[in-house]
Amino acid sequence: SSYPSTWMALFQITLGDYNYAELANTTYPALSKAVFLIFMVLVPILLLNMLIAMMGNTYAHVIEQSEKEWVKQWAKIVVSLERAVNQADCHQYLQEYSIKLGPGDDPSTEQRG
Repeated sequence: SSYPSTWMALFQITLGDYNYAELANTTYPALSKAVFLIFMVLVPILLLNMLIAMMGNTYAHVIEQSEKEWVKQWAKIVVSLERAVNQADCHQYLQEYSIKLGPGDDPSTEQRG
């Protein structure tokens, strides 16, 4: 009969607490039943759509954070492995695995890449 009471009735319908026989006692019973049917079909679909969208957003956020965490952990492992090798061995490995590029700016040195 009033706008607020209509919203309260719609809220009661979503909770399943509604007297369906009252639909026949309205001024336009066919229209009331049609609106009721449309409401009962569309509301669950819209609510499920919102739930799926929120879950998708949360999943994307978790994946993004996990990739950042993976890179962070990988960097920690690399740094700890680099610190475990002493400087002399590190220089020797660098000389073994680098390629001679030619003489450097100083004739007594060579460039390596």
